Amino acid sequence: MGKPRMIILIRHAQSEGNKNRDIHQMIPDHRVKLTPDGWQQAEEAGRRLRDLLKPDDTLQFFTSPYRRTRETTEGILRTLTSDQPSPSPFPRHTIKVWEEPRLREQDFGNFQPC
Repeated sequence: MGKPRMIILIRHAQSEGNKNRDIHQMIPDHRVKLTPDGWQQAEEAGRRLRDLLKPDDTLQFFTSPYRRTRETTEGILRTLTSDQPSPSPFPRHTIKVWEEPRLREQDFGNFQPC
């Protein structure tokens, strides 16, 4: 495997925690999901990536195990590999997705008030 043509970093899309910080008092950080706007943002990122990438690029995704990042990756892949509006040069089965725990948020414990 040679040197990659480019490395693209994408932060997770809008999550419930971005919209309402109090959610962390009820839901563990790793289980916070995307908002409907977040899903749209992830799908838009997939459309933009499709325009940015070359058809012969080899794609590999590295994502944290947190729900919001896995959902962002899924939203990106949904539009990146879609045959709408035209056939995608990136079949889903050719894209590797790696879940990497070292990419997750720093975890200092639960300091929210009871």
